[in-house]
Amino acid sequence: MKEFPDQKLDTIPQINLVSIIEKVLDNIMPNIVYIHNPTDINKDHQVAAQTTLVALRPITYHKVNPEIRCFETPSSTDQAPYEFPYFFKPNLFVNVQDVWKEKLVALKSYEKELKDSESVIKELHNDSGKCLVLVNSVCGCAAGAARPGVKDSIKDSKFKPDKLFTVFAGVDFDAVDKIREMCLPYPPSSPAIALFDNGSLIHFVERHHIEGRNALMISEHLKNVYEEYCC
Repeated sequence: MKEFPDQKLDTIPQINLVSIIEKVLDNIMPNIVYIHNPTDINKDHQVAAQTTLVALRPITYHKVNPEIRCFETPSSTDQAPYEFPYFFKPNLFVNVQDVWKEKLVALKSYEKELKDSESVIKELHNDSGKCLVLVNSVCGCAAGAARPGVKDSIKDSKFKPDKLFTVFAGVDFDAVDKIREMCLPYPPSSPAIALFDNGSLIHFVERHHIEGRNALMISEHLKNVYEEYCC
């Protein structure tokens, strides 16, 4: 898949994006296409949705006529004005009973999510060892590479942190504020990756070092960090 600049899809001519999406459609021949809510306040989400709709116009795309389903990204709508055109009104609900066990397994990945400042203080103290904290984002842009990058770095690394935690920007406000306070003088950004040694920051990966890089590049960088600080 072609790499695109994060938060800058609107700088690419739409005809170029449409051409790429049409090639994917030709290859997959989907029956259903899922897109972001076109009124999402995230600009990349808007462009991706609108471009896909253009590529799927019946007048230009005749090979398949898939059903189009829009989904909501809460982090990109819950801060928007609660009025048209930002209001997302779902009309399709999917029963996940058949895959609920798999869903529970996935949710267990976040057992170490820090929810508030008290939990941050409890876990990151002067005797906590090497702790890696992913400042996560429910928006899938740069975080879409950060999450698997962190996971891969831990799986295949000879050296690794003692503990792993995550906080969600836009969700765990209190915890995120505390982590950002502990990461000063670095400015707030998400996603971001912070490595602490007994509660003190020793390495920080800002958003602009994540966006534009794939999961493998992020993983390799973190492995080098572990080798330097966690050996």
